Amino acid sequence: MARISIKPEREYLREIAAKLEEGTYAIPAFQRDYVWKKNQILDLFDSISKGYPIGSIILWKPKDLDIPPVRDVLTEKISNEIKPEYYILDGRQRTTTFYGCVTDRADKPEEFQLYYDLDEDSFVYKNKRNRKKNIYEVSKIYDTFTMLGLLQDIMSSGLTEEKTKLYINRIKEINTILQTYEIGEMIIENCTLDESSTVFSRINSEGTDISKMAMLQALTYKNKESVLVSEEIAEITRNLSEYGFGGIKSDDILNCCYTYIGHNFYENKVLEFLKKADMATVFTPLKKDINKAVEFLYRRCGVIDYKVLPYSRQLTAAHLFFKTIENPTEKQLDELEKWFFYTTYQQMFQNSSLGVVRSIFKRFDEFLKGEKETAIDYDKIDLDEKLNFKFGSGSAASNFITMCQVLIRREAEPEANLTYVGEYYYNKGNKPASAFALLTSDDRSDIVEILNGRQECDNLAAYFLTDEMLTALAQQKESVFFHLRKQKILSEIRKKLESYGFEIETEDVEGQTDFDVKNLLDDFEYLNNAERSDLCEVLQSQGEYDSAVFTVTKVSEDGDLYAISSPSFNAEYQFDSETSMTALKQISDKYCGGEDPVAFFDWLIALEKERDE
Repeated sequence: MARISIKPEREYLREIAAKLEEGTYAIPAFQRDYVWKKNQILDLFDSISKGYPIGSIILWKPKDLDIPPVRDVLTEKISNEIKPEYYILDGRQRTTTFYGCVTDRADKPEEFQLYYDLDEDSFVYKNKRNRKKNIYEVSKIYDTFTMLGLLQDIMSSGLTEEKTKLYINRIKEINTILQTYEIGEMIIENCTLDESSTVFSRINSEGTDISKMAMLQALTYKNKESVLVSEEIAEITRNLSEYGFGGIKSDDILNCCYTYIGHNFYENKVLEFLKKADMATVFTPLKKDINKAVEFLYRRCGVIDYKVLPYSRQLTAAHLFFKTIENPTEKQLDELEKWFFYTTYQQMFQNSSLGVVRSIFKRFDEFLKGEKETAIDYDKIDLDEKLNFKFGSGSAASNFITMCQVLIRREAEPEANLTYVGEYYYNKGNKPASAFALLTSDDRSDIVEILNGRQECDNLAAYFLTDEMLTALAQQKESVFFHLRKQKILSEIRKKLESYGFEIETEDVEGQTDFDVKNLLDDFEYLNNAERSDLCEVLQSQGEYDSAVFTVTKVSEDGDLYAISSPSFNAEYQFDSETSMTALKQISDKYCGGEDPVAFFDWLIALEKERDE
């Protein structure tokens, strides 16, 4: 067998663009579609202009008679007529971006109509703000002949001598950079596509950033009748958009493929197994089973968007469930739902090693085979009553709360078309008590109006709100509002967990509490000048304190000495019981309706500890 040739080269980007234009280089049909956004295009040209490296590309020179069809660089149209000398196996996005922006083809898409701003000395897209500025299309600066015409226009435009010289120098500099920028190439020759794919895989194992999608396309492509993986993935994504999963990652879809050839995603070198597979027999059932899995997550679990899915492994498991059990019973569906919420709340896949993931799926497989009645061995749940984490869709704990809100909202508004829009944070907070998941396009404005008392709502529970909370806000008692809303969220979390029969444990911490006190020093007017000065100095030395979280702690066993501190600033000020009564009476009057200060203090120290991390 002839030895495969692999050689590194350097080549000007202008030469690569020219070879794409003439058909010497081409994009194989099995490559994925062009997916870059405008910000990525701007970043690439910014890197080129500054001389930053943009990575190498991999080229394959075919020796087969039945060589793959190609994609048009700009239009994506597939052709069997063009017979290129080299195919771009890796680097499709970068080479297409450069070619698209420097070519003057009339059919190039709008994202390739890139301009250069001579005043800002940066690449831009034309808009209403810069339409009349001195900006020129990159393709005209790139071509030396048309660039000379631009220089003539600038010299005759009536600009000052200084401005004319500046513009001319900048245009010449960009032209030189674009014409002389070099990029590394890895050229694979004297081999079939199958052999090049093996090399492709080996290069990837050494750390080259080649996507699983690109590798799979190369590994499974046999001839022009072969299934184009990118097109199949695109069709699946379009179908799942109905359930808010239009943004699903291709790798998550591919992880569901392996079970159709008798393997699991967590096995080593699973891509090698797909090499000999008939992908048509894989994608046909995959489309049906993954659609069932996503619909289940959407309807029964409140996962109304891919961003709300706590862990991609849960989608893999749900797909495996519907692939294995074609017509599940209600009891089996209930168990899958129970497993889903349990693994979410327990954060079973958070930073889990492959060994842990493997053990979870092997136990899940025992349930699918009917060997076990449950999908996992359920333990007691330690209820996190602190809720002291940053709320956002990237967090499983946050997504658990969002899913609960979706299910409550659906029950109250069955006709509502809920979609995940994002989050709204009241009063610039970022903890769950401050956060609201936005489930319709009107939610943000509705929530603002409700919280400000300008709009009534018949379904406050859908936002984890109560009349008592709104009353607290109307009385400017924000600390009470946050406390009540946190308790409401905890109540809904507990209710959801208990609905599955989980045994719940809670942590009982006495002697401390945190509470939000704005403009704290205004509430400590009882302090004499020396005491006030001491407290002010401690807090100010650590940073701004007007919206800090402070902790009241019983210091002495006999109850005569207390301390107020802020873990955020590592600050503490101790005061005796007589002084504390005065302080807490003032806080009580302002924030808690003027309760007896002794009773208020007893209530305060009985609350759970809420220290910021």
